[in-house]
Amino acid sequence: MTASPFGVLVTGGAGGLGGAIVSAFAERGDAVVSVDSVAHDHGGGVLSMQCDVTDPLALARLEEQLAADGHRVDILVNAAGVASESRFLDMTAAEFDRVFHTNVAAAVEPTRVFLPGMVRHGWGRVIMITSQLGQRGEPGFAHYAASKAAIVGFSKSLAREVAESGVTVNCVAPGPVNTPMSRSLPDAATDAIRARLPLGRFAEIHEVVPTVLLLAGADSGSAYIGQTLGPNSGDVMP
Repeated sequence: MTASPFGVLVTGGAGGLGGAIVSAFAERGDAVVSVDSVAHDHGGGVLSMQCDVTDPLALARLEEQLAADGHRVDILVNAAGVASESRFLDMTAAEFDRVFHTNVAAAVEPTRVFLPGMVRHGWGRVIMITSQLGQRGEPGFAHYAASKAAIVGFSKSLAREVAESGVTVNCVAPGPVNTPMSRSLPDAATDAIRARLPLGRFAEIHEVVPTVLLLAGADSGSAYIGQTLGPNSGDVMP
């Protein structure tokens, strides 16, 4: 397989970054399925579906429905996740587990369901949306950072397992991005984050999406195996 259109499934498609990723694939002519836990509608030929992507049974039903309707998943972008802020010593065990297990399951479970088809077909792309906080850490986000670091480790191991089958597995770890969520932060917090960035500003969503398209490409993504690419305004320099 060397060219579009591909069958693409994006989890977290109702979110700011997830939605932009959906739109980018749709604009280049791919057959895109957007999945989220909340009802949403992208229009423009995108199939929008509601599903808890941490639930293996719900995902199995989703896969059966897509297969019955003739939708093949060549590219899986796992962009779903949750976050909260709390110092570790003030955080309940339940909140740590909620964020950690939700984020890890949102990467692992869709991959468990849709990866076998890619391996059978001898081609595929699995792209995890992680975070630079999984690389550098951040006070108040120990649970979130731990979950994102776990996804990176999972992706590196899985990439070694399936590369010879024609499937690549990689991560995109954005830094601070100008989204409705980041714009809701107190001005003092935003100013402090901006001051530490070599670029001097948050990235825009449209500056992050091309990294996903790069990794998803039949040619442009073929030599990236187990990598974590960082459109992060210089916050992390591996």
